[in-house]
Amino acid sequence: MTNLRIIPRSEWRTLPVQPPSGHWYFVVRPFVIGALVAVGPMALTAYAVGGDLSLRWLVYIPGTLLIAQALFIVIIGLLAIRPYRAEIKLGYTTWPAQQRDERD
Repeated sequence: MTNLRIIPRSEWRTLPVQPPSGHWYFVVRPFVIGALVAVGPMALTAYAVGGDLSLRWLVYIPGTLLIAQALFIVIIGLLAIRPYRAEIKLGYTTWPAQQRDERD
């Protein structure tokens, strides 16, 4: 098993992989929170509209916000894969986490 060192944010500028994968975590974090928050109004609007077909379009407003944020999260995730894998090969990571899977 490989022991990964988790590098603190204060040391990121000196690392060989730039930008570090942890940078992308901090970019995407507000959008993940926003996407989770968008689910609430979407559910409440859908419940309030109920069977009234003339007001169904109101559900699409928070739904569109949710889809747009989810798409952004996926794009940032794809950008973070390359530096994350490069960091793992070098034996460290900047992706913040409480616990890491140790893999061969």
